[in-house]
Amino acid sequence: MELNLDSIRLVNLFENFTGVKVKDCLIKPDLIIFIVEENKVGQAIGKGGSKIKHLEGALKKKLRIIEYSPDKIKFLSNILSPLKELDITSNGDVLCIKTPNSFIKGKVYGRGRDNLKEVKEIFKRFFDVEDIKVI
Repeated sequence: MELNLDSIRLVNLFENFTGVKVKDCLIKPDLIIFIVEENKVGQAIGKGGSKIKHLEGALKKKLRIIEYSPDKIKFLSNILSPLKELDITSNGDVLCIKTPNSFIKGKVYGRGRDNLKEVKEIFKRFFDVEDIKVI
């Protein structure tokens, strides 16, 4: 985990406000991504999304909360949430995401494959994987 001064400030703010420990933080121009400990997403979001809405208003950026898991397949599923119906398998150092139709496949890829690049960036911060493929 590589943190700069802005990341540390955001992590401290998030942890103090939500009471949830942050494992990692990624800052994008229009988005802040927090990876939190297992089974703590609900506590971080708050009832009816109240904590997230309050923090988004204070920071003037969208927030995304991802639940960490020591299991590669479960963590990849958490990153790709809320997409459902994905069949994720591991073939050694390559993870394969099988989608049921082209619509969901497009959602996984994103415009210009931006979503898939972001998924790989987040995933490779925690696990040593050669590639993530969509089939």
